Amino acid sequence: MRIITDSAAELLPEDIERFDIEVEPLIVHMDGKEVSASSINVDDFYDMLESVGENLPTTSQPSPGAFVTRYQSRPEQEILGVYISTGLSGTVQSATLAMRECPERTVGVIDTKAVAGAQRFQVLAAAMAAEKGLSIEQIRERLVQIHEQTELLFTVETLKYLAYGGRIGRVKALAGSLLNVKPVIRLDEDGVLATQGQAHSRKGARAAIVKELVKTFGADEPLWVTVLHGRWPEEAQLLAQELQKALNIERVDAIRISTILGIHTGPGVVGCGAVPMSLIRDLL
Repeated sequence: MRIITDSAAELLPEDIERFDIEVEPLIVHMDGKEVSASSINVDDFYDMLESVGENLPTTSQPSPGAFVTRYQSRPEQEILGVYISTGLSGTVQSATLAMRECPERTVGVIDTKAVAGAQRFQVLAAAMAAEKGLSIEQIRERLVQIHEQTELLFTVETLKYLAYGGRIGRVKALAGSLLNVKPVIRLDEDGVLATQGQAHSRKGARAAIVKELVKTFGADEPLWVTVLHGRWPEEAQLLAQELQKALNIERVDAIRISTILGIHTGPGVVGCGAVPMSLIRDLL
């Protein structure tokens, strides 16, 4: 079985190599051009994002034709696509249309209702489950369980980017900017971004994230945590340290938010995804 995902999963290079996962890049629209997200240097991108003012880039899903080409080029009979939340992107719709054009393949399409670290958990779990010989439907059932027990929380330096992309209300964005509020944003059960709380400093936002995860999982539940950031490695390190003091973290990874998500969060994003190891341990 071949596992395919999209670039919003923010897989590490070692993830892709270890499981031979294929990544269909989402599309960035800037300067009147369409550019594959995978072709853009992250540091150059953040430099550009901070300098363009209100003329921010936008994003879109891959075309159905891109998925048809990918599906038809694979020698495997079974293909499982594990994609970004339909609450944030039309990628699942494109992949589903493509599936109907490839009746010679057994193609499964999964809406993770997730993004970034939360989506990554599901993609890696699918890859591990495929190695164990689980069927597409068995993997689908496992990913539903993982989704239901995964938390993704983050804060941003400004809500400008989320507001511009329509991912959060413009009124909230304006208020946050005027009051210098650091929001705590959660990916909800429907795969949509929602404001979970707010703080008046980076330290306060980190503390709110930690408190929320302790409330959800307790201090003893063994967790797999992915810490994420755009261009705040020091803040990400502080968050990781605070998480490790308060929670029972069995595995921790760090990822850098790249182009597609960076457009919507800006460079000042820091957060984490967390999932109980009990949902994945038997797949390791």
